[in-house]
Amino acid sequence: MASPRVKQWHNLALVCVFICVIGQVQGQVLTPNLREENGKARREQHILQNIREEVATMVQKVRAETVLPALASYSIQLYELTENLTRITNSFTNLSTVIEELQQHIENRSVELSCPSQSWVMHENRCYFYSTSVGSWADARGGCQSLNAMMAEATTRSINEFLKAQASLKGGSYWIGGHDISVESRWEWNTNGANIGYTDWGPDQPNDVRLGQDCLELLEKFQWQWNDRECTRVQAYICETAARYRPT
Repeated sequence: MASPRVKQWHNLALVCVFICVIGQVQGQVLTPNLREENGKARREQHILQNIREEVATMVQKVRAETVLPALASYSIQLYELTENLTRITNSFTNLSTVIEELQQHIENRSVELSCPSQSWVMHENRCYFYSTSVGSWADARGGCQSLNAMMAEATTRSINEFLKAQASLKGGSYWIGGHDISVESRWEWNTNGANIGYTDWGPDQPNDVRLGQDCLELLEKFQWQWNDRECTRVQAYICETAARYRPT
């Protein structure tokens, strides 16, 4: 039976043999070709790492130079839009308050259509003034303008019948706002030059006697039907204006 010291030397010899074997195996595995490929792989990994670092640097630079300023600009614009929206909302709120106050005011006070004074008479939503002064057709136009009105226009049967009825109560003939001064036989209203549609000409009218009758009148002789007359004739006239809403 071997002594303990002999066993120790035996084990030590085995370890040495094992180490030698491993060294031989490694020497066989890491041949020159394998060592070259292993170095190439390490170089490629190093290049790839450099590329990754450069890409990361470029991304950071792009973000710093373009993305971040753009985000900052969008943030400012969004803030300004929010401020504008707030102002608009406040304006609508104030407007709603004004409308509510106006509605309340209307409910608390009754209003009705009325004419400038008692000298005017109302038909539908228009007021009419029968002058006591006289003048030519041009004078009549100026007289109505001085009252912030226009010469009366009998554009419908309803208006025409009202004007005739009022004229019959007052008596006399009256200028109204029609003429064919611009183009003979083309009768138009003075305010806007619109062709006269509805008409109420008296017997055999218009006849343009002596080629000088270019202005329109309500002729008493014809029961206030229409007649063409020399514009220089002196007589009364009828003015017209819109009725206004006024508190009662």
